[in-house]
Amino acid sequence: MNFSKFASRFDSQSGIVQLMDDLGNAMSGNSDALMLGGGNPSHIPGVQQYFRDSLHRLIENPTLFAHAVGNYELPQGNQEFINAIVELMNKQYQWGIKVENVALTIGSQSAFFFLFNMLGGEDETGIHKQILLPMTPEYIGYSDVEIQKLKRTFDWMKSPIPENQLETQRRNFGYYFRAHDERRGTDFCATFPELEEFYRKCLEIKI
Repeated sequence: MNFSKFASRFDSQSGIVQLMDDLGNAMSGNSDALMLGGGNPSHIPGVQQYFRDSLHRLIENPTLFAHAVGNYELPQGNQEFINAIVELMNKQYQWGIKVENVALTIGSQSAFFFLFNMLGGEDETGIHKQILLPMTPEYIGYSDVEIQKLKRTFDWMKSPIPENQLETQRRNFGYYFRAHDERRGTDFCATFPELEEFYRKCLEIKI
């Protein structure tokens, strides 16, 4: 079956798919691995007990339970929870935020999807805005969130590069790895013998 281009983004090896696959494999079975990142919730006994008690209160209250499983919330999210967030943020950090400054999502992926596509991409005037976010080591999961990013990247890869820019980039490549070898005591040609001829030519470029 041929899916849309939008769907193919999620069918391929996107950043979040690879990240969650790694996390799932690491925590499956009887592994002694310690999860130190990836956003995986920590197993804190006190916090888990609080969640457990809250679920019991929800189940034992017919009105709250019926609302939780049978009613839609506002598009912004649960109003009572939003009010609590506003109160906490203002008390803790003196931000001075209001209810209209808070929106609830099902997680960071959903939140970043909305933010990236609200603030990045093509606007009504035709201007393309980009989101600059370091992908490693912490944000690989958000690398494919902006819908128009892959199209811009593909268009850039297809666009011709002026010869003078290519010469500059090749020269910079050679100078960078020569300086790297001097600092680290490494040997680029020994590590990448298949690139030795290209590397030598880059060092010969005079601009």
